[in-house]
Amino acid sequence: MIERIRTWVKTPAGRVTACSAAVIGLFFAFSKAQAVITDAGASSTTQAEVFVCSETGRSFEARPDVGTSWPLLSPYSGKKTGYPAESCFWQKDGSSKVSPTYVFVKRYAGQQVPTFCPDCGRLVVKRNPQPSEGAKLPPTEVEYKKGVRPPADP
Repeated sequence: MIERIRTWVKTPAGRVTACSAAVIGLFFAFSKAQAVITDAGASSTTQAEVFVCSETGRSFEARPDVGTSWPLLSPYSGKKTGYPAESCFWQKDGSSKVSPTYVFVKRYAGQQVPTFCPDCGRLVVKRNPQPSEGAKLPPTEVEYKKGVRPPADP
């Protein structure tokens, strides 16, 4: 049977058919690869992100479209008061916790004042670092006012 196919492919009609099948196969393979790549890129830009309402301090998830600017519309205030949340993993006693407190960092809204976590009272900054082995604690509001500054970025 394979020999009959080889003989047929050597004919003009067989060559045209084989070439057409190869082109169609490559087209579908390329289309599938492009769809997979496009879907992977789209899903990474549409993942839910955590935002905090600057008026209420409550966090919410949103899936901003590419090019969306904040503040976003907050479901709590009904206004554009949603800013990216920073995660604070500290507790009042200086130990770390597993579930973060989501904090509105005032600098995101253009306010040039420090932000302190409502739970632990420690300084929260943009791209707030997570606790790590031997990490220095961020200062409390009292320590900050006395001149204690946050640890340098690693």
